[in-house]
This record gives sequence, C-alpha cells and structure tokens, in this order.
Amino acid sequence: MPRTHVLSGGNSNCVAGTRSLNHPEGQADRFSAFGAEREVMNVGGLRKITSKSKEIELKIMHVRKRMRMNVELDRLSSLPDDLIHKILSFIDIKHVVQTSLLSSRWMFVWTSTPYLNFSMDDSATLLEFSNVVKRVLSGRNNEIDVSSVKLLLRGMVNRGLVKRIIYYAFSHNVQEMAITSLGKKIVFPLYLFNSKSLKHFTLRGPGYSTHSLRVTSTLDLPSLTTLHLDQVTINVDNSDSYIAKCFNLKSLTVNHCKMMGSSGFTICHPQLLSLTLISTKGLVKVIAPQLKNIYLVHSHYNSFPCFSNNLLSLEKVDICIGYSHRHRALKIIDMLQQLCSVKYLTMNVEIVEPHTTNLNNA
Repeated sequence: MPRTHVLSGGNSNCVAGTRSLNHPEGQADRFSAFGAEREVMNVGGLRKITSKSKEIELKIMHVRKRMRMNVELDRLSSLPDDLIHKILSFIDIKHVVQTSLLSSRWMFVWTSTPYLNFSMDDSATLLEFSNVVKRVLSGRNNEIDVSSVKLLLRGMVNRGLVKRIIYYAFSHNVQEMAITSLGKKIVFPLYLFNSKSLKHFTLRGPGYSTHSLRVTSTLDLPSLTTLHLDQVTINVDNSDSYIAKCFNLKSLTVNHCKMMGSSGFTICHPQLLSLTLISTKGLVKVIAPQLKNIYLVHSHYNSFPCFSNNLLSLEKVDICIGYSHRHRALKIIDMLQQLCSVKYLTMNVEIVEPHTTNLNNA
C-alpha cells in the first residue's frame, strides 16, 4: 500500500488549491489571463514595430534624396571644366569659391575660372568684400587668362581695391569688363584703363549720383570694339582725343551722361560704325566718316548733337525726340540736313506732325 502523508491545515489548503488549478474551470481561467497578457504584449509590439518602420522609411527617403542629389551633382561634375566655368559665370565669385566644399572634384575648379564676378551685397561690409577679393586673386591660378570681369560696387568703395582688380584683369589679358557703382561718387581716371586685350568695356553709375569720369589722358585700348558709358559724368578738357587710341572701336553708346567742359564733347573716330546717344547733356560733336548707324533719343532740355557733313556711309538713323515745341523745328531740320545721306530714316510720329504744321504755317 502506498504511504500517506498527513499535512497540516496550511498545507491542506495548498492541496485544495492545487486541485482547483487542475479543475477544468481553473485551467480556463488560467489560459484566459495568459491570452489577455499576450494580447497586450502584441499591441505594444505592434506600436514599436510601426514606429520603427516609420523611422526606417524616413531614413530610406533621406538616403534616396541624397542619392538623387549625388547623381545630379555627378552629372554636373562629369561636365568639362569649360562648361562648368560658363555655368558658374552667372553667379558671384564668392559662391563659386564655396563650391570647393562639394567634393574633391570641385576643390580647385574655381581657381581656373576665367570669369570673375565681384559683387558687394547689401549686407556685406567693405572688409568682408576686401577679404573675398584678396582670397580670389591670391588663390587663383595665375597661368589662366581672365575672359570677363564684372564689378558691382555699393556704398563706400576702396579705390586701391578697385585698382587691384583692374590691374589684375589687365595683366591676365581680360577681354570684357563691366564696372557698376551704386554708391557714392567715384572718380575713375582713364589712365587706369590701359589694356592691349580689352574688347568690350562698360561703365555704369547710379541714377541719383553719377560717376565722375576724369579724362586726364586718352583711353589706351587698341583692341576695344565696344564702349558703353551709362549715367557717368565726363570731364572733357581734351575730349576729341580721349578715344583716339581705341583704333578698333566700332560701337559707342553714351546713355544719360553729362558732358563737362567749355568745348563740349567731341566724338572723333575714323573707324566708328555705330553710335547711340540717349538723353545726353551738353554739346556733342560727331566726326565719324565711316558711321553707318545712329540711334538718337533726345530730351527737351538737351542740345541737339552736331554731325559733320561727311557722313557718306550712313545707312540707318533712328531719332526719337520726347518734347516738341515750335522754336525747335528749325533746329531739327538743321540736324536732319546734316544726315541727308542716310538711306533709312525713322522718326517718332509725335514730332513729325506738329513740326510739319509749324512749317506750313510759317
């Protein structure tokens, strides 16, 4: 017979409890409690999995975005340097230098660019602009010629810094130069502009405060073909020779300029082909026997230009006079007689009709 152990009261309860767990109903309660706990664990797990999946998706999107950027950058990097330089020529040289941070491929691209675009931002100080200029001119490859220089000045200007840029460009065979000043009056003596390579030159001033362009000597630019003066003041002590050394000058534009000097402003050039005069203040004399095209915009407060009688090559003259008055009719006719050899003449209707009426009534 098996042995029977006698348990105390406390242990008898344990036996009873053991029996209740072994009972079918007790087992059902046990499994129900386990299922509820498991369900709660599953919900929490789903939440964790969902949050992790979102993080993974964001990382994948970020990686894909960087891959697309890298592909686009690689496409640009695969272009030849000449084409990259041309693309970068439309932005300021400061931003061109910053491209050196993109990759090793771009580290020295800016040092060989032939396009130098210096621009003083509204927020930039003179010291910051000076540092940019010094870094570019000192870090650039000196064996590479300069094709174009654009200089935009604002506020206070360091003349020594401007001279350094100009001399650097001339010493590197620059072909095109444009200087624009939106700040206070600046004096640009013409002896600064002495270059054997410069072909296109533009000088612009602000509408409210013009440059003072002192003609202390002639422009020594033998290769120059295009000269554009916009809103500048020209002190003309000896104006008939200031472009005498521009042997190849073909096109001259004088826009809203003020001519200073007792003898007026003389445009004398044997090879000049195209002349544009727009609202020019002061007496202007034109001596250009090879002149073919004239574009004249005249305001009521300006004197009419005086043309020489030997303009036998004239092909096209376009005249726009913005103010009509009876006493100006004879002056207009005198000017037209000087241009009588022209093949095609265009005038605005606003001046033709009233002056025709004035002549008929005279």
